[in-house]
Amino acid sequence: MAREKREISSTGMYHILLRGIDELFSKDEDFKEFSSILENFFEGKNAKLLGYSLLKNRVHIVIDEGEVGISAIMKPISTSYARYFNRVNDLQGKLFYDRYKSEPIESKTELADVLGFMKNMGAKYSGGLEKGSSVKTFSFIDDYCRMTDEELKDYIETAFGVKISALGK
Repeated sequence: MAREKREISSTGMYHILLRGIDELFSKDEDFKEFSSILENFFEGKNAKLLGYSLLKNRVHIVIDEGEVGISAIMKPISTSYARYFNRVNDLQGKLFYDRYKSEPIESKTELADVLGFMKNMGAKYSGGLEKGSSVKTFSFIDDYCRMTDEELKDYIETAFGVKISALGK
């Protein structure tokens, strides 16, 4: 049976989920490498990284695909990280459970809900690791977005044609 066609977002914004077959991140360097791959990819592109959360066995990403396109964004990010992970762990084969999942974000309310969900996931699960784990965790939303709060506020107002007073923390 053929897989379902992706839903297209009218705003170009998506919540993306990448699930690992097993652990995606087992040490600090893994979190840092994935963050670096994301940051480097979006640099100078007509696409925006609006937020992300890295959990032990999955990754949540919120993007505005711009003119780049969601597939052209996700393929180099996931393949770069898989190559890194397999190389440093002397592994071969698939790292991700399946292709990435994407949900269109169609309103400022949906965007706020997704960003809030991701922020709470990082706090609730300490980055996907059990409490008391010796591995340091990383969860980047408000403090590691590529935009300042003011830039994000302006972006949301422009994308959805609305006025908002301030972004909540």
